[in-house]
Amino acid sequence: MRKLLSTLLAAIMLLTILAVPVYAEGPITFEFVLPDSYEHGTDEVIVAEIRVNNNVDGISATTFYIDLPECLTTPTEDPMSSMFATTLSAGFIPVGGWASDGPHRLSVGLLGFTVYKGDGAIVTINLVPTADATKEDLDNMSFDFGIREAKTADGVTHKGEDEYVQVSDAPIKTPTVTCIHPDTVEVEGKDPTCTEPGYSAG
Repeated sequence: MRKLLSTLLAAIMLLTILAVPVYAEGPITFEFVLPDSYEHGTDEVIVAEIRVNNNVDGISATTFYIDLPECLTTPTEDPMSSMFATTLSAGFIPVGGWASDGPHRLSVGLLGFTVYKGDGAIVTINLVPTADATKEDLDNMSFDFGIREAKTADGVTHKGEDEYVQVSDAPIKTPTVTCIHPDTVEVEGKDPTCTEPGYSAG
């Protein structure tokens, strides 16, 4: 009888060990990701993503800041209408707007009533070039992305970056910008005459 009980106990312990999930090492990390390419000169929207990685323990809320270059803005004056929650279950909503601590700084938040576990895009943001943006501006644009705070499943709020919640080491890559007007030629201005119209330089 003892031998049988010992065998059953050993089997239960083995099953318990096998049933325990193996968590990935390292902190929860967030990254700001841009598309690989963008066609300048169209109405195409640059869809940026905020992604979460190594999120095995889960998050319930988080807020970020993103410094946009002067050549980019949101499609509408209200950035909130350009932000969308993705890959999330019901109960999560994105919030956002222009931050008071910088004229080009977006404040982005994700509020949840449950805990989200998983990796991938959690918020997408629609961006567009400003009216005076040039291809050179877009080729050389840069971003600053950071965490204001993140609340994890255990109820702990992490201010900024710490060893549990961090920004990814992966750099933000600028999209390859192509111009759909390859035959465009810059010309000098011409004054109108009695028989021909004039035009400005450009």
